[in-house]
Amino acid sequence: MTISMETMKIRGYPKWQRIYAACAFGAAGIFFIWLLWTNPTSKNDWIGIVMVVACFWLTAYWIRLPRILGVLTPEGMDYINEDLGLLFYYPWFHIDWNQVTNIQTSEQSGKGGPVMVTILRARDTKRPGKMRSFRINSTNMDYYRFLSYVKTVVDPAVVERNSLPMDPALLRKKLLGDQKHKLAALFLTALIFILFAYLVLG
Repeated sequence: MTISMETMKIRGYPKWQRIYAACAFGAAGIFFIWLLWTNPTSKNDWIGIVMVVACFWLTAYWIRLPRILGVLTPEGMDYINEDLGLLFYYPWFHIDWNQVTNIQTSEQSGKGGPVMVTILRARDTKRPGKMRSFRINSTNMDYYRFLSYVKTVVDPAVVERNSLPMDPALLRKKLLGDQKHKLAALFLTALIFILFAYLVLG
């Protein structure tokens, strides 16, 4: 993968994923409204109201989710902080590459299967003694482009010893292999369950 050392924008979740999530939560909110409408005397109305508010709040969250997570330059990166994302607050921060102290890449379990997660930490030049961190995972559109770019601008020594290598090709291969293993395990589990049900109920 060839990376141009110019300004690069790092995109977040794919458009289809944001639309899917927003539609799913919106549909759930409409469903709870229908339940409240058809059961007006229920003693648990407050639960339905809470669920409606939560569903439409999450719908708005996915609609307003920033398309750009960060902007990389040869000197450093500007990025959004998503800690208060549920409150629709996304402040921008800056990291200089020469202030990066460590980078950790690991494989974690996600809702759709295993994902690669990379956390970059750097000294905060505006607050002595404080640290800044940026987190990105393989479900984000430009995850591998981010790794390729960062690999060329930071000191290799900042990559932690127990971290997976910052090699997009190797990470893709490992992730694909692990996903295949999980799918195979799920298929085998489903097959055993069907066979068991057949023997018990047949």
